[in-house]
Amino acid sequence: MAARKPDVRAERSHRALTEAFSSLILERRRYDQITIGALIERAGISRSTFYEHFKNKDEVLAASMEYPFSLLAGCATNEMACNGLPGLLEHFWSHRDQARAIFGGVARRVMSRALARTIAELLARSKGADDPVQVRLISRALAEAQLGSLFAWFNGDISCSPAQIAEMLTRISRLWIVPVTFSRRID
Repeated sequence: MAARKPDVRAERSHRALTEAFSSLILERRRYDQITIGALIERAGISRSTFYEHFKNKDEVLAASMEYPFSLLAGCATNEMACNGLPGLLEHFWSHRDQARAIFGGVARRVMSRALARTIAELLARSKGADDPVQVRLISRALAEAQLGSLFAWFNGDISCSPAQIAEMLTRISRLWIVPVTFSRRID
């Protein structure tokens, strides 16, 4: 059976929507001010095409954060994933007003769920991670720890370089993960 070819138009529409979202955020718009109408206008697509890809703007936010979240999640289990983190954090720092709005505003719950889901997927593939409740709890706690640390940094509560916060996020991630061996179930 032949592999299905990727749908180039669908990929282009998906990318146009996430790029439109990013550009609207970078224009210093707050998350709660971004509408689906503004997204489809900026992306140059129809409303029906939007709904072919996403249920709502929360899903667009989560999709636009897939790469950054893969780096944050990877710090818990994979040293190599952390290599790109300082550069990403420099980008976030240069746009900290917008980052503050997303990481600490009304979008925070969306961010937390999306990051926790990414971490859970990574942990579920880890050897011995056989308790789904434990994986979900650890993933949620780790997501909150990372997002809370980032928000404190964006907000000026923590003063350090992007490399230093990257190192601390990695340490925080491993504090949650390393001591938990997934050896016994939580009942």
